[in-house]
Amino acid sequence: MWEREIEAIDSAVNALRQLPLIVRVDNVGRIAVLGDVHGYADVVDRFEQLVDEFSADKAIMLGDYVDRGPNSIQTILKVLELVSAEPRKFIPLRGDHEDPRMNEGYGFYEEVLYAGATDLYSHVVEAYMNMPLAAVGLGSLMVHGGIPCVSCERPDRPALLSDIERYYAQVKGTRRYLELSDGIIFQMVWNDPSLEPYHFEPNIRGPGIYYYGRPAWSSFLRANGLNLIVRGHEVVDGLRISKGDGRLVEGIKCDSWTSLREVEGSVITVFSSRYHGGRAGSILIDSDGVTFKCL
Repeated sequence: MWEREIEAIDSAVNALRQLPLIVRVDNVGRIAVLGDVHGYADVVDRFEQLVDEFSADKAIMLGDYVDRGPNSIQTILKVLELVSAEPRKFIPLRGDHEDPRMNEGYGFYEEVLYAGATDLYSHVVEAYMNMPLAAVGLGSLMVHGGIPCVSCERPDRPALLSDIERYYAQVKGTRRYLELSDGIIFQMVWNDPSLEPYHFEPNIRGPGIYYYGRPAWSSFLRANGLNLIVRGHEVVDGLRISKGDGRLVEGIKCDSWTSLREVEGSVITVFSSRYHGGRAGSILIDSDGVTFKCL
């Protein structure tokens, strides 16, 4: 039982092992981005159709494929089957729910036990260990949670992606990475943006997790030569734009387009699950702007 599925997972794991901690997506015309899915396999199917329909060169998935929703096994299998079939196009990043400890508390592992899929689950965990932390392309950082404070005692010092790549390159694929033992990596899957004019403040989610304010993300973007942060992790109605000038843009219509100039210096939150009762969102990024699509 599950032999075919395990074979597909193992193929995806082999492809993921070839990817660095932070994937540099160069020389592309269009990137499609999927937010948190949380057990809704039909959303992944619709995203695949979107990628094909709009000829996206890369498809970045921001993590949190399992837990909360009704079909976590089908969902993670669909994600990893896409990676296995088109490893150069579909890139699944790691979120905070790509973690066995979260799976035990939010439904996925219970679903695994009910389905008699513990053998399959061990291969899924191997995939967690090898998913990249972030991707960079078209002037955007794509990550599940956001930016970290390098030294929280000196919050005005922005993190450099080149330093993160250099210091943590060998961590990916290890138990240390699976357990999010390093504070920088932990924050990048757990931190949230804030429109407040501070750098970093403790987050109500728990110890070691922070809100990053407008000064923090603005200095991070400047230091790393980027224009935009695209992330998931928070429940929003498909899409939310936190602008560098302090404005919050919500209630965005499906198929809306905005120029890169309009969103430069912003943090875009994409949420693609249906468990909250709202819209499942996705975005397309190209050299001209960002298009919001409903899945």
